[in-house]
Amino acid sequence: MSITRLLSASFFTFFIKALGAGLSFIVSILITRYLGVNGAGVYFLCFSIFILFGTVVRLGLDIVIIKRASIHYIDNDFGSIVTLYKKIILVVVPLSLLLTSFLYLTSSYVGEIIFKSEDISSVLKFMGWGVLFFALCNINSSFFLATAQIKQSSLFIAIIIPLLFIAFLYSMPTLMELTPPLVFGMYCFSSFLVFVISFLFLKRSLHFPLSTKNGFSTKDLLKSAFPIYVTVIIDLLVLITPQLLLGALFSEESVAIFSVCLRISTLIGFIFVSASRVAAPQIASLYDKGDLTKLNILVVKLTRILFIVAFFVSIIVFIFPNIFLGFFGKEYEAGAQTLRCFALLQLVLVFYGMSKTLLQMTKFEKECRNVTFYYFVLNTTICLVLIPHFTYFGAALSVLISTSLIAFYTTYLVKKHLGISIFSSKKEANTCA
Repeated sequence: MSITRLLSASFFTFFIKALGAGLSFIVSILITRYLGVNGAGVYFLCFSIFILFGTVVRLGLDIVIIKRASIHYIDNDFGSIVTLYKKIILVVVPLSLLLTSFLYLTSSYVGEIIFKSEDISSVLKFMGWGVLFFALCNINSSFFLATAQIKQSSLFIAIIIPLLFIAFLYSMPTLMELTPPLVFGMYCFSSFLVFVISFLFLKRSLHFPLSTKNGFSTKDLLKSAFPIYVTVIIDLLVLITPQLLLGALFSEESVAIFSVCLRISTLIGFIFVSASRVAAPQIASLYDKGDLTKLNILVVKLTRILFIVAFFVSIIVFIFPNIFLGFFGKEYEAGAQTLRCFALLQLVLVFYGMSKTLLQMTKFEKECRNVTFYYFVLNTTICLVLIPHFTYFGAALSVLISTSLIAFYTTYLVKKHLGISIFSSKKEANTCA
């Protein structure tokens, strides 16, 4: 597949990601305007915990769905797909309910003693229910993707949830005063509605109910999901740990400024995510054929294109940070240096993300998992040193430094194991391959 066709194939995913990033940007602006800087800090901190738990309870099974259900779909074996769906639901739902009980019982301690916030305590009391429906939305999305329903896979989570949430945010202030727990409850309710709608669509496409088959072992499913699952969790912790430390050591305002800067920077990051999602199968295919020369050429061209696009967007954010922060309110302009750190971070992530994708798609998942663990330890260590002295700027600087060091190490591993350099030209690639 040529680089032109590769980028064309990712257009729909890119469009949905772009639209979703735009909607998330609007959501962030509304939250900062309605809740104020301290209330927004509470919401963003709780949302980070929410995303982490929503990933934890899925146990990486959404990854297994894409691998296994797609095979059964090719064979028109809908019975096995339905069996797989029921098996995964029977794992995710009990675990989510257990988490719900745990969050309810520990909410007072975590909210009022660790973070010194009654609002956080109130959110944690019901967060588990939102986690359950958000996890089920992601499970449904993976089944849509595995059964060639790409539009449904992208639309429900990236578009419909934020659209419903925005509708609630616009309508509720006319009825009652908005508080962080109420706003968070709106997001959880949006997730519930999208789960119901997506399930009805999925039920119709998979011809529920069908007779079940006994071809899936829960232990086998969890075992196959574990390596990438660990990587995903640790990657999340890299960005969530600074927010948790800011929330525990400083005020909600610090969390709000850090989170807003992070969300602005993700408007750049979705570019890589869109292209890499389509490039991953092609990378795996070329590696399986042993064609490292073509693989190197593909990787170099794609990396250069992504870097050029990210560079021009990042340079605008770097030079004019207050223009972007001004959308959220005057208080957030104090985070100009923090946003500059995140703009530079997106350039580093192009190389780190491409190197990590290469390791994952070329049977070096163990090395990738180890790298991610080193990343987490390094980032946490630097955070503990810098955050007490520089607050949210120290948090952003910690992520930038740790990511840069790990990106350098990951590109070294790719060169060592595959003989591929993501910096080489075509002529150099042939030599090193």
